[in-house]
Order: sequence, then structure tokens, then C-alpha cells
Amino acid sequence: MMPNLSEFRPSTAGFKFGNSFPHVPLKKFDIMGRQITIGNASYGLCGGMVFAVMDYFEANMPLPSNQAAPSAGPLFDFIVNRQINSLNLPLGFIKYLYLMNPVLPDDETMASKIGAAPHGRSWRMIINEWPRIKNDLDHGKLSPLGLVRVKSLNPFQFGKNHQVLAYGYHLNKNDLSINIYDPNYPNDDHVTISLNIENPASATTVVHSKSSGPIYSFFRTDYKFKRPVDKGRIDN
Repeated sequence: MMPNLSEFRPSTAGFKFGNSFPHVPLKKFDIMGRQITIGNASYGLCGGMVFAVMDYFEANMPLPSNQAAPSAGPLFDFIVNRQINSLNLPLGFIKYLYLMNPVLPDDETMASKIGAAPHGRSWRMIINEWPRIKNDLDHGKLSPLGLVRVKSLNPFQFGKNHQVLAYGYHLNKNDLSINIYDPNYPNDDHVTISLNIENPASATTVVHSKSSGPIYSFFRTDYKFKRPVDKGRIDN
């Protein structure tokens, strides 16, 4: 089975630049004559890039032609705002922290099997999240994903997680490969995450085709369309 959005390819529908932004604040405010800055773009804006790419694709609007990640201006501001949207605060942030919790098992315990304890990461990923992602793709829709890449009780480790965009999949019996636009790998049509979905009660290894870092779980993030910045405002 190979559902795929034939019109979407990262090389043509994704940004030409990667998730590598300059060391500049995300927001600036003037309060009583004093400038206050918030955030640091150099930590990455993967969620904003994913949501912005979805917006341009949904609106059937041409992407800006920037070859390098912007440090200011309409496109930068739009990506920053979409980064904030992609976190679905506070619920999305709480979901990341929950799945990051080292106490949460990867597999099912005796207690979770009888409903006396929370399900593990694999069960949630395969039973809860994959059907939602599959439904998007089967109906010709892009599906944004949050990748849980760290186990920690420290909320400041949250930034080690990642966001990508699913646009197709290949399912061979229980071997699943999901085609993704990964902002860390611009212009690459061959990036995937793969796993075996046969046994959600066991710890499940998720393999990224380009990155060796761990992926402990993934989930579908909540997306709402926002009209993107017109290309003419950026290129002129």
C-alpha cells in the first residue's frame, strides 16, 4: 500500500533553506522605552517551517524563493508565529512533556494491559496516533508530526524534540515507512521514518533514514490553516 500526495515533494513544496536560523530573538517588544527580547531562532523553528509549508501548500501559493533562513522580515515573523501555533499551547507542550517522562514505559506493563496504568509510548504511537496520520494521508491531506527524541523530566530539554511533515507512506504487512518533509534536510525527497507496527505492546524502534538520533514516539500535531505571507511581499 503506497498512498502518497503526488503533488507534494519536499524539493518543490518545501523551503529551500534548512532549519538553521541566525542567533536572533524571536520577538522584540518596547516597554517604557526599553527593548525586551524573547527566544532565540538559532535553537530551531522546525514546527513553524512545517506549518508554514502546509499553509502555502493548502493555499496553492508559491513558496518564497529564499535560499537562506531569514533573520527578520515578513517570512521570519510568519514562521515564528507558526512555530508558536505548532506547539498548541498549553496542551501540545504538556503532551510532549508527558511522552518525555522517563517513568512512562515504552512497552505495556501488566497494569497498563488491564487499564490500571497509562499505556506506553509504543501503544500510543501505533494505536492512537498512526490511525489519525493514516486517515489524513488516505484522504489526500498532509499530516504534521511531533517526534519525541528525548526522555527527561527537565522541561528545558523540550527543544531536543522535533517536528516533521508526513506526505505519504508505504505499508508492507506490518513494516511501515512514512515519507516526511524534514526541515533539517531541505530539498530531500527521500527522508523517511520507519517502524514495525505488529506489536504495540512491545517497545518499538523508530528509524529516521537520515538521522541516527533516537525517536521514542511520535504523534499527530493539531494544525489549523493560516493564510501565508504573499511571495511578492518577501521577494520585492
